[in-house]
Amino acid sequence: MKYRLIEEIDEITIITELGGIVCVRETEDQDGRIATADYYHLSLLEIDVEKQEIWNQLSEGTIDCIDYTITPFDHYSVIDEALEWLCPNVTKFELDNSIFSNVDF
Repeated sequence: MKYRLIEEIDEITIITELGGIVCVRETEDQDGRIATADYYHLSLLEIDVEKQEIWNQLSEGTIDCIDYTITPFDHYSVIDEALEWLCPNVTKFELDNSIFSNVDF
């Protein structure tokens, strides 16, 4: 399964070729939480990616959140966990930052 990482200073967005998306971001230390991940149940294939409001469209569906108290937002285990959630039956992943490159995040 191909996936893309969009890396910013305090956030990583993980996208699979099937349009699944997870956004993991650093948070200020609140109640021991140092990072949080938003797991979107809608995929990019289910919304109109030509519109500018991608995050608004994704948030119209269900979102699961996971907080991290020890693991930083950009740790490989957080990315692996997101990929496992997005593609539970897939064991091989290939980084390909060209997928959904036409979408303006």
